[in-house]
Amino acid sequence: MTQAWFEMALWLLIAGGVGASVRAGTSPIDSAAPERRDVRQEAAVSDPPYPVDSLALGIVSRDLFRFERRPAAVRYQPALGEGAATLAPPPRPQLMLRGLVLGDTSRALLEGLPGIEGSRSLRVGDVVAGLRLVAISQAQVRVVGLDTAWTLTLRRPQ
Repeated sequence: MTQAWFEMALWLLIAGGVGASVRAGTSPIDSAAPERRDVRQEAAVSDPPYPVDSLALGIVSRDLFRFERRPAAVRYQPALGEGAATLAPPPRPQLMLRGLVLGDTSRALLEGLPGIEGSRSLRVGDVVAGLRLVAISQAQVRVVGLDTAWTLTLRRPQ
């Protein structure tokens, strides 16, 4: 008989839990009836919003993106850029075609290659200091590199 009483008490406890869960899920959170309010009248009575300029001053005075929460000591100047005043781009080389050797293995004699004193004899496909000799024709050569393409012509003696 104790087992029957225990089983019946367990079923009552489960039924009470289910009933409490259903009631809690379907009843409103606020047991008092909601009262009707005029939203327009409430908006007119409430405090005016913050002025925009005071919010901006508050944000600027406490910079969230800096560790010390203070403005930078150096003013930002995008026209200069970081390190732009100290590092100038390297000058473009002044290449000159001094001579051509035409045949099965055509060669061009180039002067003004960066980092090289004097003239250098190059074949098609050779790369020197980032400059590649692309083509050799009867009176001109084409050199590509450093974001530039040069077409150099051979000067005729006068």
